[in-house]
Amino acid sequence: MEHLRRFGLAEDVAEAFPIMPGHNLDIVFATGFSGYELQRFRNALGWAHTEFSAEMTQMVPQRTLQRVIRRKIEKRLPSVTFLDNTSVKHVSQHDEYAVLEVMDTVSGEVREIECAYVIGCDGGTSLVRKEIGSELVGEGGLASNTRILFSAPSLYLKATIPIGQQFWIASDKVNASFAWGRGYQDNDWISMTIWKTNEDLERKIRENPEAYITAGIGFEIPLEVISVDVWKTHNLVADRWRSGRVFLAGDAAHLHPPTGGLGLNTGIGDVADLGWKIAAVVQGWGGTALLDSYEAERRSTALRVVRQANHNYKSGSPGDYYVPGIDLEGPEGDAIRARIKNRIIAEKEDEFYSPGLVLGTSYETSPIIVPDGTPFVPPSTINYSPSARPGNRLPHSVDHEGTPIFRKITEGINLLFFAEEPNANVQRALEAAGRSGIPLKAISVEPRFAELYGAAYLLVRPDHHVAWRANEPPDAWHDILATVSGNLPAPIVP
Repeated sequence: MEHLRRFGLAEDVAEAFPIMPGHNLDIVFATGFSGYELQRFRNALGWAHTEFSAEMTQMVPQRTLQRVIRRKIEKRLPSVTFLDNTSVKHVSQHDEYAVLEVMDTVSGEVREIECAYVIGCDGGTSLVRKEIGSELVGEGGLASNTRILFSAPSLYLKATIPIGQQFWIASDKVNASFAWGRGYQDNDWISMTIWKTNEDLERKIRENPEAYITAGIGFEIPLEVISVDVWKTHNLVADRWRSGRVFLAGDAAHLHPPTGGLGLNTGIGDVADLGWKIAAVVQGWGGTALLDSYEAERRSTALRVVRQANHNYKSGSPGDYYVPGIDLEGPEGDAIRARIKNRIIAEKEDEFYSPGLVLGTSYETSPIIVPDGTPFVPPSTINYSPSARPGNRLPHSVDHEGTPIFRKITEGINLLFFAEEPNANVQRALEAAGRSGIPLKAISVEPRFAELYGAAYLLVRPDHHVAWRANEPPDAWHDILATVSGNLPAPIVP
């Protein structure tokens, strides 16, 4: 959402798919909708406001996000053309440009489009990935899972346990979890995932999905099935993310199960990283090292995300938490449920609480990051420790007027300093940037945040990552600015 704010989309997304007042956003484990509650993860997935960001987690389907983005582009960027009913058949490139061979899927007409760069966001079966000779590395097709979308407006009223955003059923009847769309009170849709299915079970589910929904809910209820589909679990990352003028992003570059809600975040992170770099090169102030840095920064991030998502998937499916006697009344049943509760917390907490993974992305080994000599601290999945160490996301702060620091960051390079007015060192930086044609904005930060940011001067990129920091100005601002803008082949090591 921080990146969507940067793109001017945060309010549009929230308005298009609002989280309704009173919507329970917990993740609930229970023996059934009218059974025993086993564990409730409150504020799971970062729904509530935190001290670490000005933004709140937003739940939004891909189709809604695509519609919002398109509407915004059509309104603000008339130079952009959307080609509907069009498929890419071939990608080639030359020293100065790339070529797309595209086909109109209605008329069958084939034509070529010349472009400066191509970003393949074309999903798990990516043509672009194949065209550049990149291969997915890891394990594919680890398991099948079946998803049923359905509507059941009275489920919320009949359940005796407060329904959360997700509801995991510890049952021997069906290995299933449920998730709500806009909100159960609005009757948009409910997604039921039946975990680890095989072809025979998938056939039976398609023949009678209502029976499996009823088995998962635990009682009969009026419902309408919307769709049934099968998805595979993968542990895959592309070995190459770039070939010349052609890049990969999103599912074309990495595939993993949706456990932990990490997929869309990671895909947006890819284009938030690559977008400003291509823009800088096209505008003339960014060097080729910017483009070289994309794979170095984002592939390592994807490896970490894919590893965590697969850990989440393998750590336990809903039915794994069923044991005989879990529904017993009295002390014996209470003891069994207490043991299962402890197991759920131990195995699933880092799936639903992962700010260290989401906010703790670091690009410290990137060729356009200047190290400051401070020791590397291995990141945690659950715990996020704000640090402005070069390569890290700039820690969130809010000035005395209530303006978050990220809303001051521009699409150029940003120089943070701790004084009301630019001093001589800041002026020299601005002059050096001007001579090099690098857009540099000087941002005054209140002195009370100096300890949080750990230095007197910081250079921050458009994607909010710290590129350099120091307590003293460099001997030559030109060299530092050249490095972080991709115009030098390697970082300067203090």
